[in-house]
Amino acid sequence: MRPALAAWLTLSLLVGTGAEDMCRGPPATPAHSISAPRLSPEERLSPHIPESLRCDACYAIAFQVGTGETAP
Repeated sequence: MRPALAAWLTLSLLVGTGAEDMCRGPPATPAHSISAPRLSPEERLSPHIPESLRCDACYAIAFQVGTGETAP
């Protein structure tokens, strides 16, 4: 068994594994872009919560009250 193992080890060191040809850098990742939503003048300029965002704001406030967290 040892002679076969020694022969295999010798041949693998002489021949190489071929992994050098297969190993390359990581594949290129596709570029992603997300555009910002278009805001109405009310949404951009109002100091208060715009009508279209009131439900989201209410859910956010209810979540904060429910978890007992406060703003930093």
